[in-house]
Amino acid sequence: MLHFILEQADDTKIGVTHATIGAGTITIAGQAATNDQLNGVNRDVNNVQEILVDEHDHLDIEIPLSGFKDIADMADDIVAKIRAGATKAEIAKILADSGLTDEQRKDAIMLAQAGSIISLEDLNKAKAEAADLLSKTDPEIEATIKAMSMQEKLSLYLALAYCDSSKNSRVDELKLAVVSSLPDKYNFYGNDGKIIQNLPDRLYDELTHDPGFKDFYDQFAAKKSDPAYMKDLTVMVATTVASVLGLSSVPTVSISSTAKYGDSQMAHKDGTIYIDPNYLRTGMKNSTFSSVVSLISHEMIHAYQADQVNTVIGGYPTTVPINVENTDLNDPQTLNAMIYAINKASYVNSGALYYVQPVESQAYKIQNKLRNDLNKWSLGQQ
Repeated sequence: MLHFILEQADDTKIGVTHATIGAGTITIAGQAATNDQLNGVNRDVNNVQEILVDEHDHLDIEIPLSGFKDIADMADDIVAKIRAGATKAEIAKILADSGLTDEQRKDAIMLAQAGSIISLEDLNKAKAEAADLLSKTDPEIEATIKAMSMQEKLSLYLALAYCDSSKNSRVDELKLAVVSSLPDKYNFYGNDGKIIQNLPDRLYDELTHDPGFKDFYDQFAAKKSDPAYMKDLTVMVATTVASVLGLSSVPTVSISSTAKYGDSQMAHKDGTIYIDPNYLRTGMKNSTFSSVVSLISHEMIHAYQADQVNTVIGGYPTTVPINVENTDLNDPQTLNAMIYAINKASYVNSGALYYVQPVESQAYKIQNKLRNDLNKWSLGQQ
C-alpha cells in the first residue's frame, strides 16, 4: 500500500508595538515630568515590539493512498470491473485515476488481457529480452527463441507490443520470428472439447446441401450489392458455421463502417459481423459468390476464437488460474485459447505480420480452402 505524508504547520505570533520616547528629560507645562505622569510611556528603545504570543504547531498525518495501486492490483481491478459490466469509458477513467504512469497503465491492460499465465515479472523480463534480441544476429535470435518455453514465447510476443517498429525495422522481424515459433496448427474444438476434424470439408458439405444456399447463389449476380440480401446471406452462412463449430450463439449482422476495426470489407467484433457499406457499393463488383461466402466464414472463425477465449479461460481479461508446466501449457485447447487472447493484446492490422499472426493464420486457412472448394462447386452450377 502506498502512503503519503500530509504536513500541516501553523505559526502563530501576536505582539504589540509600544509608543516609545528615548532617554532625556520630558517637560510638561515647563516642569520636568514626574514618574506618575510618565506611567505607561515606554522609555526603553530595545522594547519597542513586545511579543505576547509565539506558538509553532506541527501536525503530520499519514494517509494511505487506497486509490493508487500497483500494476498487478490494477490489472485485477480491470478484470473485476469488466466482469461486472464496466464500459470502456469507465475502465479508462479507472486507469486515469489510478496514479500509475502511462507505461504502468499499459502493463496493467496487457496483464488483464493476457490473464494469469503472464505475470508482471514475466512481462518485464520479456521486455528486457526483446531489447536484447533486437541487437543480435538472425541465427542468435532463432537459437534464443527456440530454447524458450511456450510461456516465455508468449510473454515475448506480448512484450513486443511495446517496441516501435517505425524506429527500429528489426521489430517486425523479431515479431515474425516469435510468431513462426508458435504452433502452426490450431485445432478446432467442439463444445464437448473434442477436435472437429476436417472443418473446411464439413462446412462445404453443410452449405452446399442446404437448398437455401443454392437460392442465394442464383440471386448473387443481381443482388450482391443489396444490403438486405447480404445480411440474409451472412446470417445463413454464419448460422451454418456456428452449428458445425458448436457455438452457442450466432453473431448479429450490421451494415456499418469497419474502418475502426482496421478492415475495409468485413469485421467481427463483440458478437457482431460488420459489413462495410463501401464494400457493398464498390468492392462487390468484382467479388464472386465463393469469395464472399468464404469471407463470412473467415469472420466466423474469429467468432469461434472469441468463444474459445471466453469458455476455456474465462474471457480475454481473466483471473482463472491456468496450470503451466516449465516448458509448455498442459492442455492444447487451453494453449490455443491463450494464444488467441495474447494475439488480441498485440494484434497487427497490416503488413506481413497481419497474415501470419495466429488468429488470422487460422482464419485464412479455412477461408482459402473453402473458397477453392466453392469455386469448383460454382462451376458445376453454371
